[in-house]
Amino acid sequence: FVFWLWDDVRALLVLQAVFLAAGAWPIYLLARRRLTAHLDAGPAAWGGAVFAAAYLLVPALQAAAVSEFHALPLAAPFIAAALWAVESRRWGWFVSAAALVAMTQEGAALLTATLGLYAAARVALASRDATAHRAPGLIAGAGVALFGLAWFYIATFVIIPRFAAEAYA
Repeated sequence: FVFWLWDDVRALLVLQAVFLAAGAWPIYLLARRRLTAHLDAGPAAWGGAVFAAAYLLVPALQAAAVSEFHALPLAAPFIAAALWAVESRRWGWFVSAAALVAMTQEGAALLTATLGLYAAARVALASRDATAHRAPGLIAGAGVALFGLAWFYIATFVIIPRFAAEAYA
């Protein structure tokens, strides 16, 4: 799609930079949410902006943006969105963001499984509510973890060998 707009290899670097920058928004929301529990709304908003700026200024993130194109940095905003969704208890958003993480690269499926385990553990350990309130989070977390493991297996041991055999035969 990006080559329809700009038929140049530099378009991939621009696309990657846009994806990396988009990760600042869920980082801001996550930091603001966590800081609101300890601060007033105004300082929490500023704190969220500080965390978002810190995310954008991380040298490893900047190196990923300018060195060369890789698929994995495209997962950064989806990882941040998944973490924000867990903290906000928005399980549909969490499942969607985790699925997008898994789609970026075959190795990211293991990260998706880890996000699912994190969500399930976060709900199980942090929630003192009745079991009915924890069930959606536990189901979403366990489902994402199982999906991540299944997708990793399918991508690594079924899809890649099938097409590698064609390419290297």
